[in-house]
Amino acid sequence: MSDKKILQSVVRAFSILELLDECGELGITEISEKLSLEKSTVFRTISTLKSLGYVVQNPSNSKYSNSYKLFEIGSNVARKTGLPKMAYPFMLDMSRITGEAVNLAVRDGSKALYISKIESTDTIKVCMNLGQTVPLYCTALGKSLIAFLPENSIRELLSNETFVQYTPNTMTDMEALLKDLEVVRKRG
Repeated sequence: MSDKKILQSVVRAFSILELLDECGELGITEISEKLSLEKSTVFRTISTLKSLGYVVQNPSNSKYSNSYKLFEIGSNVARKTGLPKMAYPFMLDMSRITGEAVNLAVRDGSKALYISKIESTDTIKVCMNLGQTVPLYCTALGKSLIAFLPENSIRELLSNETFVQYTPNTMTDMEALLKDLEVVRKRG
């Protein structure tokens, strides 16, 4: 990124936070290697993030991980939109009628971001964690978030997506997804 409006130190900080989100606990050297950054740069950035409360250090192995402060910020964003509160009565009704779990997600780029849920009463459950993201193409909820977009918007939104087959029913390419979205639109 060479845009003069972009602060590289901020980009590095968020790259580290995203890496810790993806990998869990990591040490300075591991972060340095994975992000191709100098150890001294990683150390200064991690020290700043730690002093602000965004990362914590495990005293037993000196590795770093994200703190709950990030969850708190994300939860506040969802709460302030009011969407989970507005949707809750409808989600509860749907759960009571079906006996199934009900999830609420919003589109976040090419992902579905889970912001609220009601657990199933069944013994066997599929667990989606709040704050978890999944590709839009591989869940019914994700498909519902894009089904009524114009085709060119869907293509653009998912242009950089690698279609990974998570289950035998996962769409593995754009054309198969677009065909499946036609069915979603017809069903409503």
